[in-house]
Amino acid sequence: MKKNVIYKYLTCENAIETIKTKCVCFNNPLNYNDPFDSIIDISEKEKKRSYDLLVEVNTLKMIFEEILKKDIKLNILQSILIWYAKSMYKITIYFVRKIKRYYSNWFLKYIFNKIYNVCKSIDSDSILYETEQYSDEMWKMIEEIRNKLIVSCFSKKNDSILMWGHYANKHTGVCLEFERPKQAFYDVCYKKKRMCFDLYEITSFVAAYFLIGEKVPTYNKVIFNKINKPLLTKAINWSYEEEVRCFYPADENPKAAKKVNDISLLKMPTPITGIYLGCKIKLEDKEKIVELAKKENIPIYQFVESNNKYELIIKK
Repeated sequence: MKKNVIYKYLTCENAIETIKTKCVCFNNPLNYNDPFDSIIDISEKEKKRSYDLLVEVNTLKMIFEEILKKDIKLNILQSILIWYAKSMYKITIYFVRKIKRYYSNWFLKYIFNKIYNVCKSIDSDSILYETEQYSDEMWKMIEEIRNKLIVSCFSKKNDSILMWGHYANKHTGVCLEFERPKQAFYDVCYKKKRMCFDLYEITSFVAAYFLIGEKVPTYNKVIFNKINKPLLTKAINWSYEEEVRCFYPADENPKAAKKVNDISLLKMPTPITGIYLGCKIKLEDKEKIVELAKKENIPIYQFVESNNKYELIIKK
């Protein structure tokens, strides 16, 4: 098998369109046939850590806004403590703006808890209410990113009997070979156990924007990849596919060519380097693709059935 190439199994009709346009189909994974594909699993521990982080951020923000008020009467010790808390808070905000993350800070929490009683107008109910609002907004962001996601699937192998049967119209279709692009194409890993969603890391990102009072961006490359990490883990039953995936946010990708029946067609950043015909391809389809391959100057190969083994053999 060749290195640094990827393959896409297609029907003849789709292969002809792909060769002509240099575009491949992208679709939302919710439309795939695997019910576990891209599923989000979150442990109760992860949920609690994430919720606690939002409570912490909201508490810090509310207390800081309260101690800025001039009508709070303070003794000398309280004044010193609040001056110190303000300084710590401002330093925290400076670094949060830099890295766009907020991780739990036990020392800052300790200082702010010490001055909590000074802030007469803050109650736990208002903190929890605001936290619920932040949590809802975070989930809306996650759902928006997931709903806009489009994916295209490739393989590292071109001789899989199963994939020819599933994706290339029962061996009557075509497998196209592309140079593997260096960016945005990721190997799928296969596991017995479902992968847990890294909610805490995403919450740290959202919490940072809440803390600095800025709107959470609808698209950020780092957070986009983290939210969509489950895309790259599948059940071990699918390991024979040796899958490679490419995914984009549908409305952010500058390479989008056009959209047909809710399926996005995007230009491949690398050329087609080979065309492989299925062992049961119809003669009329074969003639069309051979003619097109010659016109585009693309090497073309024919798969045939082995006489004594359960395998496919390539002939140029």
